[in-house]
Amino acid sequence: MRIAKTDIDYTVRTVAINNSFYTDQNALISVINNDGHPHVRSAAINKITDQSILEKLAKNVTEPTLIRTTAIKRIKDESMLIDLALKDTDAAVRHSATFRLNNQNTLTKIALNDNVLYVRDTAVDKLIDENTLIKIAFEDEEESIRQTAIKKISDYSALSKISESDKDDVVRYVAKSRMTEINHLQSKFGFLD
Repeated sequence: MRIAKTDIDYTVRTVAINNSFYTDQNALISVINNDGHPHVRSAAINKITDQSILEKLAKNVTEPTLIRTTAIKRIKDESMLIDLALKDTDAAVRHSATFRLNNQNTLTKIALNDNVLYVRDTAVDKLIDENTLIKIAFEDEEESIRQTAIKKISDYSALSKISESDKDDVVRYVAKSRMTEINHLQSKFGFLD
């Protein structure tokens, strides 16, 4: 415990906290509140079990992004994750929350509306609704978002249309590749995955 709190080298403090025997929640909270290095604090957050502490850290916009995203990885409350994914001003925080979500309505909102490409891409990658994916594949302005959607589509007819009409060569290629993959799966297993 003493090493994790007092050593001048933050890597030593981090290793000490990462030790599987370092589980005293009060000591970990003390490290989170008092250590000046985000990596040490992040190591402590990874061992915290109190959801209210994790939620406070994730919501606190004055905390470094590393602290907030580490806390998000441990939050269990889906409504808290939804709120962070939809409303937070930090794209990395929205991305971390989006990565943890399963709520398809929220993921659809993020996929269609977030202003940061990698946040939208993560949401699209987690979508399972075929109609939403097809809509994105046909209508999204960003080629990379269309590509992510296409890789998840099973509708051969939609893929065929995209492979013939999309304005981007790479998107058309991805649609053709997905069609080839579907053909292979159907011939090998008689069904689509």
